[in-house]
Amino acid sequence: MTAEPDDGGRAISLEASPIRVRAFEGRDAEAVDSVALEAFEQYREVYDDWATLQRAVRNTSGLAREAELLVAEVDGRSPAPLLIARPFRGRGPIFSTRAGR
Repeated sequence: MTAEPDDGGRAISLEASPIRVRAFEGRDAEAVDSVALEAFEQYREVYDDWATLQRAVRNTSGLAREAELLVAEVDGRSPAPLLIARPFRGRGPIFSTRAGR
């Protein structure tokens, strides 16, 4: 698979990429939850109720029950969560009605 040319006029090959995107599997749960929590740590001081948010983020893998959850691996390591929100399908039940406003 080849993408559009980059700024230098070269095609970017996705086949040679060390990144692999695949469907979430149950065995990914611990790593996905850990990566998600680490990503949200930078916002610790922004949230008034960090403990509640932290509990929710620690269950990122649980979103796979209600949404399409993909993981991205780099060189076969550390699956990171990629939650898919499909356009024109409305908000899934996992999203607050106030989210994104």
